[in-house]
Amino acid sequence: MFLGLALIFFAAAPTIILYSQGYRFDFETRRLTQVGAFYFDVHPPRAQIFVDGEHVGETSRFIGNSLSKNLLPKTYQVSIQKEGYIPWQKNLNIAPRQVTEAKNITLFPREISFEARQNRVPNFWLAPNNRHVLLQKQNELGFWDLVLWDTQDNVEYALFQAETPFQEIGSVEWAPNANVFLFQIVSAQGFQTFVQNIDQGMLANASSRADILQIASDTRVPLPFINSGAKDIQFLPNDNGSLVFLAPGTNGAPALSVYSVSNGQPQQPLLQNVGAFAFWGQELFWIDTQGNVWHQTSLQTAPVQVSQEPFSVATKQPSQLHIFKDQIFLETNNELYWFNDNAKAFQEVLSRPKEIVVSPDAGKLVISNGAEIILFFLASDSQQPARQKAETALITRLGQEISHISWLNSHYFLFTTGDKVYATEIDTRDHAQVELLTDVPHEGFFWQPTQERLYIHSANQIQASQPFWP
Repeated sequence: MFLGLALIFFAAAPTIILYSQGYRFDFETRRLTQVGAFYFDVHPPRAQIFVDGEHVGETSRFIGNSLSKNLLPKTYQVSIQKEGYIPWQKNLNIAPRQVTEAKNITLFPREISFEARQNRVPNFWLAPNNRHVLLQKQNELGFWDLVLWDTQDNVEYALFQAETPFQEIGSVEWAPNANVFLFQIVSAQGFQTFVQNIDQGMLANASSRADILQIASDTRVPLPFINSGAKDIQFLPNDNGSLVFLAPGTNGAPALSVYSVSNGQPQQPLLQNVGAFAFWGQELFWIDTQGNVWHQTSLQTAPVQVSQEPFSVATKQPSQLHIFKDQIFLETNNELYWFNDNAKAFQEVLSRPKEIVVSPDAGKLVISNGAEIILFFLASDSQQPARQKAETALITRLGQEISHISWLNSHYFLFTTGDKVYATEIDTRDHAQVELLTDVPHEGFFWQPTQERLYIHSANQIQASQPFWP
């Protein structure tokens, strides 16, 4: 009997060893092969995982991850489901001894309802912090107020009151810290430009509407110089008391100038012959009217020429420079170009660009020309699917006009076509899953990440959804 057991052991030993090393017999190919696995990270947690229609597990209760092992190498149909949410579905490949990962899956609610939060609002401007919103709101006198609305605490402050019903708001430009903004009032007599400082403490302690309007008036500064041809006005990075802009220089060509709001006196032009400019932090980039690209680490340092040869820029329409991380993009002649730092030259990215939006992690751009959306990677990304710096990927192409692109997080973004709001992932393996969230008629929307709510502007109302996730 001992001899028989020994023979069985020695006969089974190779199989046991192969099994422990991840080998399985594939009946389709009729050979031994090493297996792989799936790793998923899903929000919200406790989602059900199906592989080729078979239930293989549930994501964890707290962090929403799951590992499915011992899968033969081939392509599987994966479905991740949770009651009340739209399933995530994708065909994913398993390779021998490899783990196929999908780490940033978000499930969206099947049903989204809205309730009115603000009424009599013909227009709005979202602050960079995604919490405060400026509202053009009709008041009881039949005119309108410019109102600061805190969406999180649901409080509002009237900062400016129109003097006649014929005045309109021409434009609004927020400072990056969301404590200051620039706005223009347009009337038959022309336009006026102001910088409005926001003192949240003083506004919160005011006892009446009249007090709030007075506080706002005391912290508002008129900018008469704007009427003299200044354009492309921006707040100076890390200095919300100064504006930087282009204005005619001594030779008539555009010059880059700085204006101190506190003392009301424009400084002398910093740079002559500037076609377009942009900041990334303290760093200044610009392209001159001859098409040469320049860079300064700060306004106090000497400029360094970045490009080797001039680039042909538009002369009849303004060009626009965009800086994301250390990457330079130029909109000119109805084309978007990326500056290849190795070749020291511009390369075409997309024709007729309309929107360029950087992700919250500053690693990716969503770019749209109204008909299609592409993804541009500002840096290499080793997370599956791996991407190289300057790689592009087509997300979707639609027959309707695409607009209002807004990132939900660094792996999903929102956009509209007509009255429909969609959410899409950026994982293009098999396909990028695009989901319809709502088709309520609207003129605009924004996402509030702290509350996890979608806000839409519909029929002069600002409406808020229920929180997407518990």
